[in-house]
Amino acid sequence: DTTSGAIRGTENVPISVLPGRAISVEISGLPNSTLAGQELSPVVAMRDAQGNLSSGYRGAVFFDESTDPHPLARRPGGYRFVAADLGSHRFEQQVLFATAAEQCLVVRAEDAGQVLRARRCVTVMPTQAAGLRFVTQPQDGIAGEPLQPFPRVAVVDAYNNPVPSVETAVTL
Repeated sequence: DTTSGAIRGTENVPISVLPGRAISVEISGLPNSTLAGQELSPVVAMRDAQGNLSSGYRGAVFFDESTDPHPLARRPGGYRFVAADLGSHRFEQQVLFATAAEQCLVVRAEDAGQVLRARRCVTVMPTQAAGLRFVTQPQDGIAGEPLQPFPRVAVVDAYNNPVPSVETAVTL
């Protein structure tokens, strides 16, 4: 007692402080940039009002959307948190972006009528050159005459993304 000095003692009593209910969801574990086709492992964490992991969270999370339209792009399905998660779950190698551009992953968490959302974007870059693609497709032509329109090709990666700064001669 520092006010009156009447109470004296040195007993230590442990106090447990439990995290509150989840009021926010966050996505981490993703790089700022990646190569097309690289498998990524995002971590979804549920946080209370003080920013602590909400270890009692038992609701479900869903990856609502990905901005990547490529058919080989993938994201995790729904997941219900269990006690062992302690408010955070890693989705090991369950995200793959294939289209070179900024791609975003959106997670939605639902529990007891509460809906929370988080969004995390990644810059996806093309991988190494893997083939060619017509940018301008030539039409039927006449022998000895120039093709119209003039054919143009692009060097592309395995996901059909143009690979910049690659020059190559192409003979048709």
